[in-house]
Formats: sequence, structure tokens, C-alpha cells
Amino acid sequence: MMRGLSIPATLPRGKGLAVVAAFFGFFGAVAWCFYVLTLRHVPGVDWMVFYTATQAYFGGHLPLLLDGDRFTSVINTTYAAFLSFPMNFLPWVNPPNFLLLLLPFGLLPFTLSYAAFEAGTFVLLLGAMALRARDGARWRLFGFALIACPATAFTVFLGQSSFLTGALLVGGFTLVGKVPILAGILFGILAYKPQFCLLIPIALIAGRHWRALLSTTATAIGVALASAAVFGIELWRQWFVFAFGADDLYRHWAATARLTGQSVYSCLVLSGASPMAASAAQFAAGLLAVAGVYWAFRRPMQEGIRLAILLAASLLAAPHVSTSDGLLAGLAAIVYLDARLDRGLRLGDAAMVMLVWLSPLFSPPHVFVIGTAIPILLLVFVVVAMKGGRSSRIGGATLGSALAR
Repeated sequence: MMRGLSIPATLPRGKGLAVVAAFFGFFGAVAWCFYVLTLRHVPGVDWMVFYTATQAYFGGHLPLLLDGDRFTSVINTTYAAFLSFPMNFLPWVNPPNFLLLLLPFGLLPFTLSYAAFEAGTFVLLLGAMALRARDGARWRLFGFALIACPATAFTVFLGQSSFLTGALLVGGFTLVGKVPILAGILFGILAYKPQFCLLIPIALIAGRHWRALLSTTATAIGVALASAAVFGIELWRQWFVFAFGADDLYRHWAATARLTGQSVYSCLVLSGASPMAASAAQFAAGLLAVAGVYWAFRRPMQEGIRLAILLAASLLAAPHVSTSDGLLAGLAAIVYLDARLDRGLRLGDAAMVMLVWLSPLFSPPHVFVIGTAIPILLLVFVVVAMKGGRSSRIGGATLGSALAR
């Protein structure tokens, strides 16, 4: 009786893409307007942290990086004209290899360095995605989806490093089967974000990418040694003390900055769980992420779906995830969309892509209660992607095995 109102389970490629693009366009505009209004009081606040660290080195005040309170005071004094109110606590908690990467930008004035870093790393991310584009239409889709992504707006307005993180991950896993040494170099540079390197060796071992694994290890060690030569070993020693939670800086950071993130740990603590229970759940999420990535890279699978699984699983495994790091969720949604388009986009896939892409808009969870559900959404996405990758077959072999190797 209602035959005329039936809804197809799979949308044609053109219609499915139009629906998703309209969604991206509308909510992308909402996100950019929202962040213009909410972050105009603290423009570039994270870049202030990065830039202050470079100036401490060039000015011969490197010990400043070890004192979170003094470091915050310097930021509040130096950038008072940019800030509508003083920051409570903005310490330097990054490893020295990241400071080494930032030094060239420290030679520029603050505003110019801020613009150069964000623009330059975004171009690198676009370049990494261009390696995946099979035609001009795909390239336009990638560019539009990235520019509109809520995490892109957040990254730009705060001056974070998420574009670089995304470029290294996407570029590395796009090249790993073609130029493994270069892929390993990209992964080794990414060691400046150790929480997003946890699954890289799992993927490389599962995929038997031995040359890439050796290149990754050599590059990470080489950059670490170079940073120790430039800054001295003490900065590394203090960072390891912080990373293992053995000093007051970590305890202060854990009670403030860590709970502004969207990790499994943070979301559970904000939902009322004890820190011990939340830590146990974070560990369990990490094990699930390891198992999922190993499964995806061990089996023949469409390469785009495999990458989507790794990007989403990296967010689940990481013990600390900032709102700007949600860009990895946006990238996971984009590459999964690309992988599924040719087969016709199922309504369920379209809904999942749109929700995961949009999820950074509801972060941080301490501001948006709904954001505490982001890890659950990512877990569901990983399961759906694993199922989708398993079902992508060409005559008994997976589509990934035909395309990637």
C-alpha cells in the first residue's frame, strides 16, 4: 500500500555523494561560524605554546620548558594583546623531537609563523590526500570535506599540529606498499605524537612491511638523537618523567588538560567513573584497537577501509586525544566514504560517515555532554568498517588485494 514511499537500502553514487556533500557543506559552515564566535577570545593559543618554546631555546632559556607555571606566566604576559583573559595552565608537555621540528618557524614573527605553520601543514595534508585521489572528482571531494571538517576549523583557530599528524599518517600508509622507506620516514617523524604511533608497528608487522618498520625505527631514533644533540639530554629525561606520570607537572596536567580531551579515559571520568576504572577501560580500548588493526592489515582488504580502521582505532587507543585530534576521525570518514562510493553508498554507511566526520564538533566532552559518546561512535565505526572490508570481494579475493598490491 505504501510502495511509492519505499526507501532504497543503497543510494546511487551521484545521489549518495550529493547527500553527503550537502551535509558536509551545511555543518561545515556551522562549525566555522561557531569557532569564530567561541575562539575569538583565544586566537592561536596553542601556537603560543609552541612558539614560546622556540623562543625559549633561541633566547637561552630552555629550562623554562620544565616549569609549567612560569611557562604559562610568560605566555600570559607576552600575548596579553591577543588574549581576552589570562590562561590558567598552558605548559609545554611535548617531546623534544617536536620542538626540533618547530625551530624553523621560531625564526619568523609570531603571526607569520602561525599562518605559515597552519597553511603549510594543511597543504601537506592535501598533498597526502592527493596521493589517494584517483581522479579530479575525488580530489575535489577530499579537499571540500577537509576544509569543511569541524576539526579543521578548531585546528586553525587554536594553532594545533593536527594537519601534520594527519598528513604523516595518511601519506605513510598510502605509500607503504609502494615506497616503504619513505613511508617509514614519515612514520618516524610522527614520533613527536607518540600516542598516535602506538598502532603503527602493529600495522606494519601485520602487513609484513619490514622495510617500512626498519625505516620507521631508524628515523625515530635519528630525530630523537638530533634533538638531544641540540637541546641536551635533560629535556628528554624530564619528558620521560612527565610521560610516566612521575612528577607534579603530570599531576597538574592530568587534573586539568587531560580531562579536556576526548579519550576513552577522559570520557569515562567525566561520566562519573573512577580514574582507576577509566584507566582500565582505556587499556581495554587499546587492546581492542590493536586487535582490530592487526586483523585489518593481516587480511586482504580494500586499502581505504583498512586506513579508515587505523585512523579511528588510533583515537581509541590514544591515552590523550584533543579536540583538534578529532581531525583523524574526519579523515577516517572521508577515506571510508571514498572506498564505498563505487559500490553504491548504503544508507547506513552514509549515516556513519556523516556522524564520524561531524563528531569533533561535539568535543570537548567537558563542554558537550554528548561528546562523551564519541569513543562509542568510533568503536561502532571500526566494527562497521571491518565488516565492510570483509565483504568487499572480487571473485573470492578482496577488492583491497586487487588494488593495493
